[in-house]
Amino acid sequence: GQGRQLPLYTAPYSAQAPDYDSENAEVVKAVETVAAAVGTKGVWVADKHFDNRWIFNELEARHMRFLVAGMHEKRTVLTTPTSNHPPAPSVEPLARVIARATLPYQMRLKRRHSGPAGGKPVTLLLRYGAVGPVELPEAYDSVRKRRSTLSLWVIIVEGFRSEPGARSFFLTNIPVS
Repeated sequence: GQGRQLPLYTAPYSAQAPDYDSENAEVVKAVETVAAAVGTKGVWVADKHFDNRWIFNELEARHMRFLVAGMHEKRTVLTTPTSNHPPAPSVEPLARVIARATLPYQMRLKRRHSGPAGGKPVTLLLRYGAVGPVELPEAYDSVRKRRSTLSLWVIIVEGFRSEPGARSFFLTNIPVS
């Protein structure tokens, strides 16, 4: 719309193919193909199946901004307290960071649900906020042959999933203010 283009990439692959290396390698091939056509500007958005440290490292190495739906809330992160006299940074489960996050913003959203109701629209009240930066602990980057840390922001949304109080989260390397 309005003269803008949204790139779409699709390439089926099989783990049985002789040239198959790994799913991560297929993702990097897709990123490189799309980036060759449109550049690295903008924000690369992906679903929860891309919540993968190796993929984060690859996007970060290419200086790409990304937003990925989170899936691995059991991973640990390094958090830095924000008080005036902070104790030492602590390592804790991301699930705990998500659970204690304040959600100071809200919006109403109309959404159609498929099913027996015939796609009747419902209004959702979404509450959201962000925490960060949090740091993914140091990990070995096998491609670059070095250890690295990664600072990310966590965006938390409540009210989108059907269970009351359930929170979804997204990880981004874009500072959230």
